Amino acid sequence: GLPYPFALCFLCTSIHRGLKIDQHERDVCAAAQWSTGVLDAWDFYAPGSANDYFASPRRWGAPERLASVVRAFFAPFLGVRAIAGAIFDEDEEDDVSPHAGGEGGASYDDAPTETTHSLRSPRFLLSRIRKPSQADLHGGVSFVFFACCICFLSASAKHGEWRGVGWAFFFCHICQVAFLRNETRKRFGIYGNAWEDFFVSLVLYPGVVSQMELQAWDAADLREEPAETYVSKNASF
Repeated sequence: GLPYPFALCFLCTSIHRGLKIDQHERDVCAAAQWSTGVLDAWDFYAPGSANDYFASPRRWGAPERLASVVRAFFAPFLGVRAIAGAIFDEDEEDDVSPHAGGEGGASYDDAPTETTHSLRSPRFLLSRIRKPSQADLHGGVSFVFFACCICFLSASAKHGEWRGVGWAFFFCHICQVAFLRNETRKRFGIYGNAWEDFFVSLVLYPGVVSQMELQAWDAADLREEPAETYVSKNASF
């Protein structure tokens, strides 16, 4: 019966959120929206907006979304580093998005520049090791938590006493993901609360990490969107 309380928490939160949107309450309707949803797999990663059929579709299709979720499941520290760089290291000259060009980073389709070469030079890498950025620190801590969790849980197959240590590292990993989701919401003005961030990170951490990673890549585009994302262009208060 354990899955039922989890499903009930999602159900009650969704109903409460839906009622607030239906009543056009300003705290949720005037807030920004995640660029992707944690449970978008149920919609087969439809690239369009779920709240406004007249909105322009997102650039992330099913292949990119699926790749992001798989990457988040097996290597969540990559997504953790990406979102930490977007919210803590905004002024760093580091490429956050693999597609973003200009100020946000170097595009894969662009010709190599002197800046992109310098970012991958031995001197630059050595300087990052000596003075790591917030993104490097969060990515490194996430890697330690995740690797220790896997190692200790694997060791518990022969020595059961290590099982508790493995789950303790997993809990630390979840707390870090929840903290970053909370900071991401504050950074982009997205409606929600810390309890929601913790619970969804505990139950669906790959979806949360993927959501934050794509949010970091979409950060430049999201700043240009209208605030009232829950209201159709043809609707009125």
